[in-house]
Amino acid sequence: MLTWAPFAMYVIWRLFLNPYVKYGEREVVVNNAFSRYTIPYAEISSCGGNRSLVINTRGHGKILVDALDASFLWKGKRDSVALELMKRKEGSKGAVGEFRRVVTLGFPEILVLALTVLFCLLLALSFGSW
Repeated sequence: MLTWAPFAMYVIWRLFLNPYVKYGEREVVVNNAFSRYTIPYAEISSCGGNRSLVINTRGHGKILVDALDASFLWKGKRDSVALELMKRKEGSKGAVGEFRRVVTLGFPEILVLALTVLFCLLLALSFGSW
């Protein structure tokens, strides 16, 4: 039973605690569960969404924000994030930046997760044989 605890903790961290929205000087960073977007304010055309914040960009389509502070749980917080993004967009007229998308679930994270589960499994088996 305890063998799956690190895996469950990792899933909870990855899906619910790790996503965030971070404002920069010229761009916003949206860290979702499995990808990280760097969006220049000039690229944002609008923000909205019924349940979760959706950022509409000029050349890259819609980006759904998974962060809890911009999700359907807190509508007021989501609306304030959208309002802040639009204010920063208006304030950054002419600022040029590069849109980037990086997949964040890679080999090192999977390796650490697998080693943790393997270690806990070996630990449980060794104490189970006593």
